[in-house]
Amino acid sequence: SFASLRPLGVRGRVAGEEIWVGSPGWGLATTERCAWQAAHEATVLEVVEQCPEAARHHEVREVRAIQLLQSRAQQAGLGEPHARWLSTFTVPLPG
Repeated sequence: SFASLRPLGVRGRVAGEEIWVGSPGWGLATTERCAWQAAHEATVLEVVEQCPEAARHHEVREVRAIQLLQSRAQQAGLGEPHARWLSTFTVPLPG
């Protein structure tokens, strides 16, 4: 399931099998950014399901999810929008 929460802003979280992202229109959270964040969080869930070891290592699952979503975005002709979303984070991302 999916939930939109204003306090998350441009970030997202996975809680069990739920995906939480910030609400579009709140702060810097645009609809596009929230959509990419939701796609990223869904990919995190997928990575954890495929590799339970990754569930115990935040950086490992984040890097794998970013790489997997990046590859899929490029295959779908969405490499530039994905790169734009990824570049908006002010905190360095793993990998």
